[in-house]
Amino acid sequence: MIALGWFVGHGATAFDTWFVHTVHKWVHYEWHLLPLSDPVVLGVLMAVCLAYVVRRKQYRLASILLISPVVAYYAAEAVKPIFNRRINGVLSYPSGHATLVVTIAGLILLVVGFRRTTAAFAAVLCLLAMTALGCTVHYFTDTVGGALLGSAVASVAALLARGQNRSAGPNAIDSNTNA
Repeated sequence: MIALGWFVGHGATAFDTWFVHTVHKWVHYEWHLLPLSDPVVLGVLMAVCLAYVVRRKQYRLASILLISPVVAYYAAEAVKPIFNRRINGVLSYPSGHATLVVTIAGLILLVVGFRRTTAAFAAVLCLLAMTALGCTVHYFTDTVGGALLGSAVASVAALLARGQNRSAGPNAIDSNTNA
């Protein structure tokens, strides 16, 4: 994420321009995809996951679900001034929306269990959200930077969730841990 931020500089790259023109040529409804990155939608998804893990008495995972999106948001906001990349006068790199989308997708995978199909579905939704953001309110490379940061936060969350008993199966976090 850091290397990409320094590489892209302060304005649109040739890739950003190509991406927007190509997507606009083939897709005329990118604004309709923006709800995939809406904080309210993401908050509802997190509330459902949180209710599920609390019901299963997975309190450590519940705390990880609560803390990780906050860490992701503030991490994105903290590094934006370092890169000073702006779009319409607003700091844009890395995209906080994309950071949250990818972080929350990773957290949902922690809750439902990692399988190829669920991971592929999550990846497609993340790419659709990144495409919508990259064609409307961000440069696409902003969303790539956000995805890299979000995947880092989700990876740390997965490492923190690791110590739990896995008797629920190899792909899910167990419900027997109260730590």
